[in-house]
Amino acid sequence: MWLTVLLVVAALVATVALWPKLASRTPLHVAGRAGLLVTGQVCAALCALIIVNKSLGPFYVTWADLFGQDVGDVSAEQASGGGPDLPPSVAGKNAPGGPHGGPHGGNQKFDPYSGRFVKTSFTGPKSGVTGEVDVYTPPQYDDPANKNREFPVVMLLHGIPGTNSGWVGGGAMNVQKQVEPLFASGKSQPFVLVVADIGNNSNNTQCSDVPGKGKRGTWLADDVRSMVVGNFRVSPDPKKWATLGYSTGGTCAVKLAVQHPQAFRYGMSIAGDDFKGDTSVFNGDTALRDKNSAMWLLNNQKPAPDVALWLMTSKEDQVGLTRFSDELVLAARQAGVPAESFTVPRGGHVTGTWRQLVEPAFVWLNGKMQGS
Repeated sequence: MWLTVLLVVAALVATVALWPKLASRTPLHVAGRAGLLVTGQVCAALCALIIVNKSLGPFYVTWADLFGQDVGDVSAEQASGGGPDLPPSVAGKNAPGGPHGGPHGGNQKFDPYSGRFVKTSFTGPKSGVTGEVDVYTPPQYDDPANKNREFPVVMLLHGIPGTNSGWVGGGAMNVQKQVEPLFASGKSQPFVLVVADIGNNSNNTQCSDVPGKGKRGTWLADDVRSMVVGNFRVSPDPKKWATLGYSTGGTCAVKLAVQHPQAFRYGMSIAGDDFKGDTSVFNGDTALRDKNSAMWLLNNQKPAPDVALWLMTSKEDQVGLTRFSDELVLAARQAGVPAESFTVPRGGHVTGTWRQLVEPAFVWLNGKMQGS
């Protein structure tokens, strides 16, 4: 940062010193004046960006991080966890129905979106919340051999600020590109993916029900889940539902699993924020924050929820701190809840880091959910 400040000062001094010498209208002098102006603007812009990055995070921790470095050892095989702990689904127990082959006759209208994603705007009947929901069905979903198969589901949650587009299509995470090779190679069974809007700065609830901000927790854990079950060929069994999010979405993913084990069996976080929760999100109500905090719930909820947690971080991330995940894993294990962590040596609080952690997440989940 200080180097760029010096560059700005040097550019100003050079402009003042050289401008009189370039006062002529010859092409060479005009080019020289333009070069001084452009150099000064570039140095000023670079300095401003670095100061903003430093003050807000930093998000990018090194120049290599900015340009998409390899974050280190992300060998997915390390993430496979324990063996299968769920029974295989019973093929053919529900006849196909509904607009997308869902067995329960839903009638929500979806529009083509990006790749194999479709999208809809959905108002939850219990929560009253309206938000975008995008659903991806894997190529195996269309295989006639699987026409009666109920697929497991991963609900994907974006960060704040952010939107569903972070996961979908050409977005920074581009999840379809990440998972289809895993499905094709057998590293992971195919999952239906549900990308659900968690709100933004003005209505951030950390995926909770907050007076004045809406019942986002009910919308995600009940309304969206029920709508997807009704419209797609997926299982209603919570043992075949998982959550995965990055940044604030990572905090939400763990919190939703711990708070709603009747909806989700697995919670996976990439660079989650403090799992104690943010009091400001709950209008200063610490009691409400606690009841929507994964950390508080694990320490106080009896009996412990029947879930399993997987938390991924980078040692260089100065926002989604490794300490947050370590504290959560410790609290989970003390409560008797299976929890594991996976840390890479490099990468800041940016999608270039998080994108490389999608594969380990799905491989870990597959190791837990084989046979679904």
